[in-house]
Amino acid sequence: MDSAVRSSKRESKMNEDKIQALKQVAEAAFAAHEAKKAELIEAGMNAAQRRKALKSLHEAKNAAHAEYARFAKGEINRELDKIIAAGAEERREAAIARSPWKQAKRAAGLL
Repeated sequence: MDSAVRSSKRESKMNEDKIQALKQVAEAAFAAHEAKKAELIEAGMNAAQRRKALKSLHEAKNAAHAEYARFAKGEINRELDKIIAAGAEERREAAIARSPWKQAKRAAGLL
C-alpha cells in the first residue's frame, strides 16, 4: 500500500455518526414492523390481512432503509474516489513507462 493511500485513509471525513444514526432508525423501523407482524400472526390474521395492516409500517421500513443505504453508499463512493485519485498520477506514469507507444506520444507532446 503506497503512502498516498495510507494518508488518504487517515484523512477520512466520512460522516460515520450520521450513517450510524440512519442505521439505527432503519433497524428500529424493521423491529417495529417485525413486532407488529408477529402480533398479527399471533392474532390469527392471514397473509392478505396482514399485508393491508402492515402497509404503512412496511413503507416506513423501506423508506428508512433506502435513506440509510443511499447515504452510506454516497459516503463510501466519495472515500473510494479519494483513494483512487490519490494514486492516479503514479499509475499514469507507470503506464507510460511500460508502453513505448505512450512514450513516443509523450515525446511528440501529445500526452
